[in-house]
Amino acid sequence: MCGDQGWLEECLRLYQELLSFVRSLDIKSELAQVLQVYGQRLLEIGSVDDAQTHLLEAAELFSRLGEHEKELLTLTSLARLYERSVDGYEKYLAIWERIRKLHRERNEPVAGNAPLKKMAGQAREAGDQDSALRYYQESLDLAAEKGDPADEGDLLNTMGIIEWERGNYTLALEHFERARRIFEELNDRHHAGLILNSIGVTLKAMGRIDEAQSRLEEAIQFHRASGEKLFEGHALAALGELLSGLGEWERAADHYRDSLKLRQEVGDRQGEGWMLFHLAKICAAQGVPKRSRDHLTQSLAIAEEIDNERLKEACLNMQRNI
Repeated sequence: MCGDQGWLEECLRLYQELLSFVRSLDIKSELAQVLQVYGQRLLEIGSVDDAQTHLLEAAELFSRLGEHEKELLTLTSLARLYERSVDGYEKYLAIWERIRKLHRERNEPVAGNAPLKKMAGQAREAGDQDSALRYYQESLDLAAEKGDPADEGDLLNTMGIIEWERGNYTLALEHFERARRIFEELNDRHHAGLILNSIGVTLKAMGRIDEAQSRLEEAIQFHRASGEKLFEGHALAALGELLSGLGEWERAADHYRDSLKLRQEVGDRQGEGWMLFHLAKICAAQGVPKRSRDHLTQSLAIAEEIDNERLKEACLNMQRNI
């Protein structure tokens, strides 16, 4: 009641008094419960170190008492605590590993998939891509085991993105192709189209230009048929970039203009700014500086409007060279 009224000092004093009293009675189940509730309250007010101490003790007591549902809840609170901690990465993974172990002991392999995804996401955010891929692979195996193809497709797509970012284009392409087949079998045109874009961009990165062009053209037709304007805009931009690299300025400009129109239709201001920037680059390459500056001025205005530093810097650098 004190906590609900905002009387924080009195609330904490009462918790401390209750904790001391329960310890003196040596009732383990009650002690675990008080530690867990007190730890949650401390976590809510930002007393992270004290919260950690109480929650860890509560988890150990629940474990010894065989109260595994409460142990899982307490461990999940600890995971959230470590997720927000600057140096909590290793502890975060260790807690989720304990949660996984509990699910295995309770013969709940499917429930263990959520911890795997949590661990993978945190590893990816921490830059530990090897661990992230290992956890995603384990999660992929579980998704296949429980017969969840949509989850398999999502996981393969994520793994493909990680491998692409690492420059492992062959592996990325394998993941994307598997994901595409799954989504097509599910008749999930939204995700299948998204994957087609990724396949085209990956083939381009591998230097397989003719294949990349073919797949991006296929993606554009696919998006037009399904009405996915934003995905079509991305595919058009990717094809524009490919054609620019081949020196086919007019065809590239046509694709950038088509992409620009779609970005404007769906309200994608960032994409609109980048398409104007790319059109400015093409005009500069064709020796039309005035038109290039016009596009660049519009692009820079959008960059400032949406506070996109990367686009702003690209525009300013180009302005100096026109």
